[in-house]
Amino acid sequence: MDYILAILIGVTLGLMGSGGSILTLPVLVYVKGMSAIEGIEDSMFIVGTVAFAGMVRYAVKKEVSYILGLIIVIPSLITVFLTRRFLLPLIPNQLFSINHWVLNKNMFLMIFFAVIMLAAAWMMLRNKTNQNEVKHTGIVQKLLAFVSGSVVGLVTGLVGAGGGFLIVPSLVNFLGIGIRKAIGTSLFIIFINTWWGFFSDGVRENTDWFYLITFTVVAIVGMLIGVWISVKIKTIYLKKAFGFFIIAMGIFILFKEIFLQKSLM
Repeated sequence: MDYILAILIGVTLGLMGSGGSILTLPVLVYVKGMSAIEGIEDSMFIVGTVAFAGMVRYAVKKEVSYILGLIIVIPSLITVFLTRRFLLPLIPNQLFSINHWVLNKNMFLMIFFAVIMLAAAWMMLRNKTNQNEVKHTGIVQKLLAFVSGSVVGLVTGLVGAGGGFLIVPSLVNFLGIGIRKAIGTSLFIIFINTWWGFFSDGVRENTDWFYLITFTVVAIVGMLIGVWISVKIKTIYLKKAFGFFIIAMGIFILFKEIFLQKSLM
């Protein structure tokens, strides 16, 4: 089951430049049985490696904006480091309880992840698709890119997400680039972001490298399938599929954490 889902993770990343972490973290936590913290760490390695493989395919077609990507990546890397080094350890194992329902650290991180997903989906679906690219000049566009990078870094540091579900809507709606170049640029940013997050703290001793590498290789196969499919789908359908997919996953995680999952310390 794990590796079947790995194929789906890869297809999603190759198709939409996002969604890898949206699927990877729940698979590692709910299917593999890892804690949220362990799942976050391993998710960063898997998503980053698969994103790099996907980025190469988009780069060949010149559908990666490296300059814009770096403007987003630099504040993102700083925020990832600060979040994982200082903010994440400050979150208590148990935040609060109501009667017999306890909100612990694992549940809080997963719920936060789901809320961010829903916000990103709303941002993607609320505007019509912009078919025309614009030149990224002016202080406003650069400031927007810088702020986007900081937000993405916070999300990556907290929940191991590459941030594609935030990057793609930001690139399309706020910075005005086409959906396909947004996907390629997103993969470039995700690769740098997640690998930095995985290796910056040092790799934990009980990392199952065989499982991690096998899962990643299978996901890369899925990613190649996703890239192939993406060239056959119209931009407007790709954008809508992206938004509704994130909504579905966000609702699932919220329902799972709030109503179905037992509170574990």
